[in-house]
Amino acid sequence: VWEDLWTSDMEEPYIVSLTFLPKMLLNDGRGFPICDLLSVDNYYFTQSHMVDEESKILIETAKTRFLDKEPLTVAQLLALEISMDPIDIWHFAFKHSIDLQEAKEAVSKLVEDKALVHLTLAEYIAPFVEV
Repeated sequence: VWEDLWTSDMEEPYIVSLTFLPKMLLNDGRGFPICDLLSVDNYYFTQSHMVDEESKILIETAKTRFLDKEPLTVAQLLALEISMDPIDIWHFAFKHSIDLQEAKEAVSKLVEDKALVHLTLAEYIAPFVEV
């Protein structure tokens, strides 16, 4: 991902809009959204990526388990995070000290369970980026 964003042979530097400045200053573990990757699949998710009925049940179950201080699977935790605010997989993994591959497997599980839509191309992600 680093090379996709900041590869040394780029003619122009990677530019982040000042609109994202408040997101960069917040210490909420989300940072500015990584959502415009060109050579690496995107893993940026918003509530709109959660499929209606299937994800509602999953999110409610995750909320109940969280409030009851019961353990959550990585997939449940990811669904809960997405339901609260947009997040990309890299910030999610860092925030929760989860191995990136394990976080990606959680995405695959949610997609397989038809609870999450995974759009991998930047052009499809752009309309979902909230600033």
